[in-house]
Formats: sequence, C-alpha cells, structure tokens
Amino acid sequence: MTVLGSHRDRRLDTLRGLFLVIMLIDHLGGYVADFTYQPFGFVSAAEGFIFLSGLMFGQIYSRYVDEPLHLRTRALKRAWLIYRYHLAMVLSVALLALIPFFGEVWQWALQPYREAPLASLLGMLTLLHQPSYLNILPLYILFVLLSPLVLRSLQRGLGLWVVVASVGLWWVGQWGNPLARLYQALGVNLNPGYFNLFSWQILWVCGLLLGYAKRSGISGGFALQRGVLWLALALNFVLWLYRREYVLPDPALLALIDKPNLGPLRLFNCMLLILIGWRVMNLFRLEQCLPFFELLGRYSIQVFSFHAVLLYLVQYTTEWLRPYGEGWFTLYTLFLVFCLLIPVVGFRRWEGLSNSGLLRVRD
Repeated sequence: MTVLGSHRDRRLDTLRGLFLVIMLIDHLGGYVADFTYQPFGFVSAAEGFIFLSGLMFGQIYSRYVDEPLHLRTRALKRAWLIYRYHLAMVLSVALLALIPFFGEVWQWALQPYREAPLASLLGMLTLLHQPSYLNILPLYILFVLLSPLVLRSLQRGLGLWVVVASVGLWWVGQWGNPLARLYQALGVNLNPGYFNLFSWQILWVCGLLLGYAKRSGISGGFALQRGVLWLALALNFVLWLYRREYVLPDPALLALIDKPNLGPLRLFNCMLLILIGWRVMNLFRLEQCLPFFELLGRYSIQVFSFHAVLLYLVQYTTEWLRPYGEGWFTLYTLFLVFCLLIPVVGFRRWEGLSNSGLLRVRD
C-alpha cells in the first residue's frame, strides 16, 4: 500500500474503489468473474459497497448531530447530488432506447422505454421504476434522506430501538419485496428494483452504527476479542466451503442465501466479513491505500454512474467477443476496468483540478 499524507481514511476509499471494479467485472462475467464474484462466501461487492457507504456517511455526518438543521441540510444536499447522477443515467439510457440498435441488444431492459416511454421515464425520475444497473443509487438516495433521523436517534441514546427497527424491516423483507407486491396489487407495470429496500437497509444502518461509534469513540467491546475473530474466521471458512461447493449445500440452504432479499445466512456471512475486514483494515494506517482503487473510490458516485451506462453501451461488444476465448475477453475486461478512470479525469477537469500524476506514488 502507498502512504499518502492526508486525514481522509484512504483505506475505505480503496475498498470502495475495489468494490466498484469487482461490480464491473461481475456484470461482464467471464474467467476473471469466477474469482471476483462472492470470493469469501455468500457476499458480493454490492453488499460491501452499501455497507461502506453507510459507514463513511456515519463517520462524516455524525459530526453534525448536535446541529439537527445543519445535519438535515447536508443530507439533503448529498441526496440531491446523488439524484442528479441518477438523472444523468436515466436520460442516457432513455436516449439509448431511442436507437434501434440498442433496443434490440437490450430488448428485455429497454423495451419498456419504447412501449411506454413517458410512464417509464416518470417512474425512473420518481425512483419507482428501477431497471438493471440503475437500482443502487435510488437505494442510496433514500438511505441518505433517512440517515439524519437514525444519527439523531443514536445521539439520544436510542441505539437499541434503531437496531430493533432495522431488524424488523429486514424481517418484513424476508417475505418478499413489499413494493413488488404493491405494484402487482395496483396493476402497475413498474420494476421496484433487484434489491429489496426493506432488507438491504440493514447493511446501511450497520454502517451508520459503526461509523457513528468510531466517530464518537465508542469501543467495539467483545468484537475486539481475539477469540471472536478466530470464531468468525472459522464460521466464514465453513460458508466458503459451501460457496465453492467443496461441501454440497442442502437445497433448503438456497432460501437462506437469497440475494435480493438478503437472506438470513447471507446477512450472517456479511456480519462475519465486516468483523474480519474491520480487524484486517486496522492493521493499516488511515493514509495507506492502493492508488488506482483509492482514486476510483474517492469519486465513487461518478464512477458508479459511468459504469452503469457503460454496461449498456458495450453489451453488443461483450457478447460478440465472448466466443473468442477467455484470453481476449480477459484483456477486454481489463481495458474496461481502466476505462473507469474516464469519469474521474472528466470530473476533475470540470472542477479545474490537474490530472497530472493521478496515480503517482506520493510520500
């Protein structure tokens, strides 16, 4: 890791950038994705990205808990920023849907735009319709808007009630996506998104709790005990064996590892990896990082938005190149990974910042 002189926690930026790269690779598929998709059990990069985003929000915004109005204002500005990038993605995909070529390539995803363009567009602008790859930022916006309430509750000593409410919502989500059922009951032809809002909020809340605790100097208690770490490693190793099918899982296990609803065993696996990852991360200093991933993580909203639109743009090329063998497809994947620097360079130019030596090792 490279040492950079700053008070920013570049370890977290590095992890977020790594998760963004893994998400791109996993969506492309291929040989590299066999190693990057859920490598440590039944947990993907999406879970890590949501948790880390909540953690960083908790660390940064908990400094404003004594100023409720300022806290809400900051959260609203953050949500508005994220919404603008969501709007850019929506309009970009809508324009692609008007081009016959892309309409044929993305028949299943872009067809609603062509059949009911106004309803689809309005649904996406109001976050009610969330097609493929455009369903994480709407979650992010809603979580950011609700976070001031959570942080204020923690500040008033209501942490237990926050946990109870979050677990309760997650439990409701285990019976299916309430939004999907509501749409079905109303006869509305909208996609509520791949991720169940009721279930996935628990990862954001866990991040908020940990970020708030770290900012407030609250000790990790028993989680810091070495025996707890070894137990977590042992349990995660068992789940890894099941994930890699070295031990064939019981069919009944599949419901417990459901990803859209964040099944109980998947959530347990997330908690284990959070504990393990936190201990490993503390072996490094705040300023230590891997420059390429840290840079992507520092501009995570821009990079994520670009990556989502990029996946639509390159779908034809991706499927055309796949039959030529894993070697060429791996090179193609690496090329697209480095393309993630495009929004970083573009945004920095827009801000009037220099792009020289972006990835240079600095003392």
